[in-house]
Amino acid sequence: MRNCTIVLALFAMVVLAASGVAPSAAHAATLLFDDFDNGDIATGGINGGFGFFDNQWEGAGGPGSVTEAGTVATVTTAGANNESGIVSTNSFDVKSFPTVTATWDVTSADVPDHNGINLTLQENGAHWKQAAGDPYLRFRFDDQNTFNIYAEVDGGSQTSLYSDTYTVGDVTDGFTFTATITATGWSFTSTGLPSLDDASGNWTATHDLDTLFDNSTHIGGFIQQSNSTVDISFDSMEVVGVAEQSIIPEPSTLLIWSLGLLGLAWFARRRRR
Repeated sequence: MRNCTIVLALFAMVVLAASGVAPSAAHAATLLFDDFDNGDIATGGINGGFGFFDNQWEGAGGPGSVTEAGTVATVTTAGANNESGIVSTNSFDVKSFPTVTATWDVTSADVPDHNGINLTLQENGAHWKQAAGDPYLRFRFDDQNTFNIYAEVDGGSQTSLYSDTYTVGDVTDGFTFTATITATGWSFTSTGLPSLDDASGNWTATHDLDTLFDNSTHIGGFIQQSNSTVDISFDSMEVVGVAEQSIIPEPSTLLIWSLGLLGLAWFARRRRR
């Protein structure tokens, strides 16, 4: 009976030590973050800093502008058919993590026109369509109550990965939009857009992680309007990489585990004698 008690006690020590060791856990790293709180659009945050761009090169009106005040960056369009926005100066590698999330926190926005509001992950470090043929993933909220995900690969082959309806008036009170990118596909969630359902999907044979992203991707946000002035204000933009990371047991856990195993080995040897 005494021997059984010793065995059970040692076994319990091993089980308790082992139960404190998880095989893996999520490890997240901030690839880019800017909360627009230092009064300078060109600097800030982690790998932050943004540049302003519009589409005047294609004959559109303008110019637009951007200001950073308090904790908000406000983009203003001007002129006919102008689309203005900001794009991160620094880039990040979407493929450096198994999962990458990009979040746009929009404080407020006027009702847009034509191309509407575009939230982008793009290879080009300027306007998303200025360098024709550069890859991008574009989340578009247009003026006709349609939401689309457009993807363009090198050479200018664009396709629509997803389409749904939403209410364009929802954007005026602000919203948060988070896109998740993996090797197999995409997904998105939002708050403040009650008319838009969360969704997910797979890449296509021609538009996938490898054709849309290299090791240099920028995040951006744009708004378009014709013959009037409209604003969109961003509270922050953030890109986070998420990976599975093995956990190494703490020394105290390893010590208890080792003592338990040694005890079992000693007892087994003694019984053989």
